[in-house]
Amino acid sequence: MHHQHIFRAIDRQVSLFLHDSGVGKPEIMILSANNTVLYKSDTWSHAATQAFERDPLPSEIGCGDIAATGGRDGWSLTRMRDGSRDAILAGADVYLLRRNAADVGDRVAEFGRLHQLTERQQQILVLSLQGHPNASIAEKLRITVGGVKNHKLRLYEKLDITSERELMSAILCHL
Repeated sequence: MHHQHIFRAIDRQVSLFLHDSGVGKPEIMILSANNTVLYKSDTWSHAATQAFERDPLPSEIGCGDIAATGGRDGWSLTRMRDGSRDAILAGADVYLLRRNAADVGDRVAEFGRLHQLTERQQQILVLSLQGHPNASIAEKLRITVGGVKNHKLRLYEKLDITSERELMSAILCHL
């Protein structure tokens, strides 16, 4: 019965947080004031390894060292606000580890910086990802179809690829 009460308290607090922030279900770790793990979701360690290249110690999480660095690949560690009215969580810190949903435009911009693409090449890349043929891209960007082909050719050269299929593969690997 005691474990059920703990899990209900955790679910209630996490549900309140998720309702306020509009995010997907995170991994959860609850630490006592002395950084003892009170609860850790089953896949916390796997997610933490993806976010921080290793599973950090509870003391690193509790003192804020890890949270200050932020995660890689869009992961973030959040300490829930204090103010739990549930006695079971009073004095405990609840940490949520989640992968942020990245906007495709942000990912393409990151890809563009990594590969030193021009703004026009990035625009063409986004429209290509959306499934637009060259004529539609030309119309949307107010350039000629030949201009689109020329930009794509330069884009292919920068990425050392030869086809639209390879372009899609390169960008999807990055997303």
